[in-house]
Amino acid sequence: MKVVLVTYGLTYHRFVYCNDLVPRVPFDSSDLYFKHFGGCYYYNSFYKGQVLAEEPNKNYFSIFAIIPMFANAFWELLRSFIMYYQNGPEYYETYTCKGWRVIGLLIAGLSAHGPTDYVNLTRLGSPKLCMTSLAN
Repeated sequence: MKVVLVTYGLTYHRFVYCNDLVPRVPFDSSDLYFKHFGGCYYYNSFYKGQVLAEEPNKNYFSIFAIIPMFANAFWELLRSFIMYYQNGPEYYETYTCKGWRVIGLLIAGLSAHGPTDYVNLTRLGSPKLCMTSLAN
């Protein structure tokens, strides 16, 4: 796929939100012969972005990442109640979204895959980050 993109002069960028489980699949294993490619725009749970070669914590099941992932899941649940007051009524999260965030307390990274966070990172994230890296 990478060859096709280069052949036609296309660029490919990945947006990764915080502890989202899906961009880390398949897990860090040489047996699976799959590798993500393209520039990685990584956004933390405060929607602060960085341009990285790969997302942090590639191996989702790292023992060193468990505590920060669950702390982050707790913060995301709390944030789901205050986003409305912090940023306006268009940032209201439904009870379904909040329910997924509660499930995220049990399976960290699952609730971070919701479209709400990806929409919010494009609205609240660092627009200068994307513009400077696209210019390079």
